[in-house]
Amino acid sequence: MRKRRHTVLLSSPLQSESSTFFFLLSFSSAFFFWPQKNEENIINFDFLFCLIGFIPNCPFVYLSSACLICPYLFAFSKSVLLIVDRLFLVLKTFVAAMSFRGLSRPNASCAMGVSDDSKNTFMELQRKKVHRYVIFKVDEKKREVVVEKIGGPAESYDDFVASLPENDCRYAVYDFDFVTSENCQKSKIFFIAWSPSTSRIRAKMLYATSKDRFRRELDGIHYEIQATDPSEMDLEVLRDRAH
Repeated sequence: MRKRRHTVLLSSPLQSESSTFFFLLSFSSAFFFWPQKNEENIINFDFLFCLIGFIPNCPFVYLSSACLICPYLFAFSKSVLLIVDRLFLVLKTFVAAMSFRGLSRPNASCAMGVSDDSKNTFMELQRKKVHRYVIFKVDEKKREVVVEKIGGPAESYDDFVASLPENDCRYAVYDFDFVTSENCQKSKIFFIAWSPSTSRIRAKMLYATSKDRFRRELDGIHYEIQATDPSEMDLEVLRDRAH
């Protein structure tokens, strides 16, 4: 019994002194390397943590472990905050860009207005017969339909078709003269919505949503034709509709 008690008395101070030594060593290392944590420091922390873990009955194991883990938690939280800050910055930039785009470019689903010049030019074609055709386009900056080209009375239907762009949409009115079966000279005004298949989707949407409003401003239209190909607005098509 005395020998066993003597062993305990000898071993207890050694355990207490070793625990205290490794605790102070780990705490000072954590405090010193905390602001400059790198891979070498991580290896030192792990090494100290392993030494403390092997000491039996160490009263400072949990506190030492907390001191070693704190730098990792600090670095992890700092990384998370940095990622959240970057995501917020990206989101803010995206919202600002979309807002600027919305202000600088009109929505394709909003109908455009009609300029006074467009109305007056149509009235000249209808009443005074000074124009054979008029081609209109949508001006996105002015947000209205404006006159692009006017054809004189001597111009032919082929001249009119050639004036339409191949890869973009347009509105047009054409004053079609014809002779009836009773040998009477008549005239019919055609409204043509030109939307070729090769045009941009945005242009198709823009012209489609503005067509009805623009069409209502032109009082005196007899027939309407929607064409995606020149064959759909051939002269024979106009002649069949007029008769």
